Amino acid sequence: MVAANIPWTRLNNPILKGFLTKYTNKQIPDESTLRKKYLHPQYLSTIEKIKENIGDSYFWASVDETTDRCGRYIANIVVGKLGSRGPSSPHLIAPRVLEVANSSTIARVIQTFYEEYAVSIREEKVATTSSSVVSDLASVKSYFGNLPGVIVSLEARDLPLIGSVKIMHTIQEDVKQTPGPVASSVATKLEQVLQRNPG
Repeated sequence: MVAANIPWTRLNNPILKGFLTKYTNKQIPDESTLRKKYLHPQYLSTIEKIKENIGDSYFWASVDETTDRCGRYIANIVVGKLGSRGPSSPHLIAPRVLEVANSSTIARVIQTFYEEYAVSIREEKVATTSSSVVSDLASVKSYFGNLPGVIVSLEARDLPLIGSVKIMHTIQEDVKQTPGPVASSVATKLEQVLQRNPG
């Protein structure tokens, strides 16, 4: 019934209960018994299957906010495996009911997500507290914060070729003059990208 999205409260309907009893030849328990004794082990089993499916692979995660038919705001945490053939089908791992749907409540959903199910979140917290990572991120933000705007201007339609070339030349010169190991890594990567894409 869970897989078919049929609420267990429907088992209180004597006609449905009689139908299931007749055709399964089993006594159908009350919905509260199923909820208390059956649902949580099935949830844990499903989470384990998702963990096995993703394994040590890269994965994607998303929080999808929607409203149900009763008008409640629901945030669904969805994950999937990133493979060589593209992303796998999504797995719903945690739905949450929200009071209101805005960025702060969505952020709270992510922050309060079960950490025992999310090793990568713990590893991310350890990695981002490293002073070298913090300084590298500060360097990237201070020296390369203009790149999103530059990319938008490059994507603009009807930009003459000379304008695009001038923008790329300016980026190249700025990256070469930026100090530090992060900047040299970015400069090397930019050179590699430009060499592979000469047009």
